[in-house]
Amino acid sequence: TIQGTTGVAANITVNPTGNNEAFHIRQPNITIQHLTINNGGANGDGIEMQAGNNAVISNVNLLNSNRIGIYVNGSTGVTLSNVTISNMGREGIFANAASTGLTINSADGSKPSTSINTTTRECIEIDAANVNINDVTASNCNNVGLRIDGASASLDNIVVNNTNSIGILLNGLAPLLNQDDTVNNSITISNTAREGMRSTNNADNAIIDNIT
Repeated sequence: TIQGTTGVAANITVNPTGNNEAFHIRQPNITIQHLTINNGGANGDGIEMQAGNNAVISNVNLLNSNRIGIYVNGSTGVTLSNVTISNMGREGIFANAASTGLTINSADGSKPSTSINTTTRECIEIDAANVNINDVTASNCNNVGLRIDGASASLDNIVVNNTNSIGILLNGLAPLLNQDDTVNNSITISNTAREGMRSTNNADNAIIDNIT
């Protein structure tokens, strides 16, 4: 476990000066919590989990990275709770297709649990399968607000505001994927340059409720 003071959100600041990630997790069962990470490596991400199965990132602020805020790379069972990501050179959160079982939620019941603001690409891009995303706000995204390319994604209480492209994109890729995107409960989308929501390329079995 890497943490600031227990019970105090993000009260220790890490200011990396190298060219790589601030934290690169390469083993399972690692927890990072109660930290602020400012200025991730010049050519790296804020946090990368590479085979970092069952990692937990909780009550962490990530600011001013030239690449991705949190990169889930070939990892299973990762949980992100109460994370704030701002001013990223690429995506705020990106989970690749080699990953599965990602959860973004609210560990302490606060809302939003995770906030992504100001990215040059998607605020959140998920290629991973079996994903649960709850209580998330994505704003000022230079591309899509929330892009789901993986199978079996559940979205609950999502706010997307101010994007230069689509608000939420449910996008099937390969016909071998069992593409089931279930969108339930409160979804609020505003101020998008293109569609508020698009379902395309074999993204089937979508259930869409309570959209504003």
